[in-house]
Amino acid sequence: MNKILISAAALLLGLSSCTKEMPFDPSNQQDGQTRVSLTLTGSTNSDEYGITRAAGADGNVSEKLAASAEEKKVNNLLAVAFYKTGTNAGKIYDIFEVKDIDTPNPWFDMAKEGSFWVWFVANANAELKGKILALKETETSTEKELNELVGKQLPDTKNEFLMVSTDKKSITTNNGLTTSLSVLMRRASVRYDIINRINGITITKVEFKNYAVDTHISTPNTQTTGTTFTENKVYGTEAEPLAIVGYEIPKEPQKVDNEKKKASEFERQIYSYENLNETPGGKISTLVLTYTVAGTGVEKTHTVEFKTPKTKDNPKQEQLALKRNHLYRIVLTEKHEDLKIVAKIVVEDWNTAVEFNVEEIPYVNSATADLLVNMFTPYEVQNFDIAAKKVVSFNSSMVNAAPATAELQARKYFSFEQLETAQLAGASSGTISGPIAGEEYRLPTVGEMNLLFPAGAKKDVTSDPQNPVFSMVLWGENKVPWSENKVYIMNPEAFDETLSLTNDAEGKEDATGVQIKGKSILKRAADGLVTDSEAQCYPVYGVRFEGTAQYAAYRWENHPNKYFSIKIKALNPTKDGDLTTAITKVATEEFWKGGGYLEFKLPKSGWLKETVTAAETLQNTNNSGYMQVSTKHSNPQRVYLGSGCQVYMNIMIADIQYGNKTPLRLVDNKKAAELYKKHEANSKK
Repeated sequence: MNKILISAAALLLGLSSCTKEMPFDPSNQQDGQTRVSLTLTGSTNSDEYGITRAAGADGNVSEKLAASAEEKKVNNLLAVAFYKTGTNAGKIYDIFEVKDIDTPNPWFDMAKEGSFWVWFVANANAELKGKILALKETETSTEKELNELVGKQLPDTKNEFLMVSTDKKSITTNNGLTTSLSVLMRRASVRYDIINRINGITITKVEFKNYAVDTHISTPNTQTTGTTFTENKVYGTEAEPLAIVGYEIPKEPQKVDNEKKKASEFERQIYSYENLNETPGGKISTLVLTYTVAGTGVEKTHTVEFKTPKTKDNPKQEQLALKRNHLYRIVLTEKHEDLKIVAKIVVEDWNTAVEFNVEEIPYVNSATADLLVNMFTPYEVQNFDIAAKKVVSFNSSMVNAAPATAELQARKYFSFEQLETAQLAGASSGTISGPIAGEEYRLPTVGEMNLLFPAGAKKDVTSDPQNPVFSMVLWGENKVPWSENKVYIMNPEAFDETLSLTNDAEGKEDATGVQIKGKSILKRAADGLVTDSEAQCYPVYGVRFEGTAQYAAYRWENHPNKYFSIKIKALNPTKDGDLTTAITKVATEEFWKGGGYLEFKLPKSGWLKETVTAAETLQNTNNSGYMQVSTKHSNPQRVYLGSGCQVYMNIMIADIQYGNKTPLRLVDNKKAAELYKKHEANSKK
């Protein structure tokens, strides 16, 4: 059996220096200008400026470099600026073409004093550049819209590799001062090298099947919706013959034949865009190698699948995420006892050829990507036009972005009654359009909301008819006072969860519709394990929905005055065991260091009273968060996470909402439909 051994690395192109303001230079700056100067390191070919070498591990440029000059070339660079503060916070300000790109100090003029977030995009072709520039046509364009633009330029065009900054950069400009900025760029492409270390074997053709040829500009761990997968691309044709001649490297360095070594290495030729999930039809990306055996005249094929190794602990191989800006080096060796080829896949730093362990690459594997909880949008709605039933913008900052004025608050906070009147909740729960044409969202049902928070996970120590037993996750102390006459405690035992995921004709929970029924268990972190030292907060772990296609690990953590974090990762009952076995693994920080999980960050945006007067303001900002659902219920039911370390995230579900208005967290309706189909198919397995 062919073995695939895997190790991994993160890869970055460096645009270096440190962020600081430089004194006004009359030679290149005029009064009133607000110039931003960039020192581009590791992204151009010019030896003249000493910037051909990308930083290696820990910034060490002396290491072996894997990236060639044509892979580091920057021909054009766009700076896309968004307002950082004020009433326009999060909206687009302007887009600039960086000038003097081939000099030591490329620059652009922000043309305005202020604070901005800036993304950088290099080597965008005419089509993608047009899409980016078109964002200026709408003053409300957001970072999310930029990052979700799809680039369709070829992933393997030499000297023109699409690159994007690893994150947005904070820039504050002042008249007469030059701001010097440090930026890290990352290629959007994935590179594959084939190294033939088998004497007597010559590879004459490589066929790359099911590889991605388009990509989001920047949405880590998210596959492009409607990604185009080309069935195959062939290297080695009659017009362009291929010969990767096998050469086993001698143990003694002085005996290495460099010419033969070079002929055995097929490098800097095969590229694609990232592929994080299974392709349509359940196919995965593969390389089919056609080779000949010396002296036999026989032609054979060997298929390299990008999958995790098959071991005792991991008998079910999963697809290996093919991540942007990574180099996948396929090294072919011979298994002597049965003369079979072994393909060892080594994932390396594209710049420095340094290996890492695959566990250090956080990616969402195919099982996690299939979980229904993926239907939720990553961001809370920031600006909603309820009359048009349209999301104008999302709050992509992941933290509290409560607007200051009553006018803007009215576009973020909504009551159940408003949503029901607009036919978005209750009996008529319609859809909502998004900032980008073709997007379709809706409010989650109560059952869908419970994919984030467990139902029936609490015990009410005293009677509480106003707040019936519904959901509870507590941390800090194991017992937490709610009020003077009642206390809730975490249920330490396994419990049954039944989620009704659809609404009936009246807008109430539909017990005859789609349901998930499984066993779940929660466990608070051990005493002393505090991840937020400022507030001494304990995370809570969970294993939910045993016996269903939604079997998954959960980790809830509250960051007071910041946000509420929910991490979710699919579990394999064969690998991870049953409920009681899995919770012992899941309830450790070591389990989560391996990555591969989804994370939702819920901002503490507070709530607003139904009638706002000049004297009334937002309530509980930086202290609590809320979200609306479309399901009607006889009593308001809330997921309460306490105060202090137990800062709470309330889920408003009722026909009577006490007049409260809260922000919205939506479901991607088209994605939900796809996930429900997968859930149904996986449930039958």
